[in-house]
Amino acid sequence: MLRGTPSSISPTDAWAVGYYGKWRHYPLIEHWDGVNWAVVDAPPLSGPDNPLYGVAAVSSSDVWAVGEHDLDSGAYLALSMHWDGAAWTVIPPRSPGVDSTLLDVSALSQPDIWAAGAMVPESGNRFLIEHSQGCEHP
Repeated sequence: MLRGTPSSISPTDAWAVGYYGKWRHYPLIEHWDGVNWAVVDAPPLSGPDNPLYGVAAVSSSDVWAVGEHDLDSGAYLALSMHWDGAAWTVIPPRSPGVDSTLLDVSALSQPDIWAAGAMVPESGNRFLIEHSQGCEHP
């Protein structure tokens, strides 16, 4: 299932993300080359649920995807991935603690990448907003 809005760099370079699987949600990343959509391998992740919810592209070698990463324990962490033109890499989360998710990402330029979601600290639900400081985080 694709989620969010695809992000296009050009008519021959676009990205879409989501998840697949009935009982486990594996990350789904697809790339448009102007003719066909092709599934692109995501980095391996542990846990039963790792959906992606948003994608944003700055250039052909600078694409961001966000979602959540299940830790097998039922807790989850905000998930950020970066495409460098050759492969996707998981970026460690900045959000404190567990029970956080990133629901969308916007790429204005590099390093101006914003991601938004939610976290559930002990004091209750809170908005989660992350901003890049270069290529290491959204």
